[in-house]
Amino acid sequence: MKTRKIVMSSVVLWFLLSIIPLSCSTQKKVDGPPPWAPAHGYRAQVRHIYFPEYNIYFDLKRNVYMFMSGDNWVVGVNLPPHLAKENLKRAAKIELELNIDDPYRFNADHKGKYKVQVKATPEKKKPNKEKKIKYN
Repeated sequence: MKTRKIVMSSVVLWFLLSIIPLSCSTQKKVDGPPPWAPAHGYRAQVRHIYFPEYNIYFDLKRNVYMFMSGDNWVVGVNLPPHLAKENLKRAAKIELELNIDDPYRFNADHKGKYKVQVKATPEKKKPNKEKKIKYN
């Protein structure tokens, strides 16, 4: 008889606990604005980085570079040999919101829109070769 009461009590307790919403006991993780709040008007995700100085692309989703080799676009995990020593962290970057695999289709537009600005190199000062005269 006692075991029957214990079993019935356990079943009733389990039933009551199963119908209580779990959300009241857990905390919701907050990371960013609420889903309804627009982020700059819409929720956009950048997928490609364009480096106008070198005319290359980097795909953030696939972790590959896209660059011209002759008349063809090449996709590879490494930079081309002539750019291997360049520091892309210091290069100008353009974030493109194109969710496609081949952003280079619009390369003519990108080259026109994001023109490379050549920095003027400062002239080196010539050393002063004048003779210094001592006065007594």
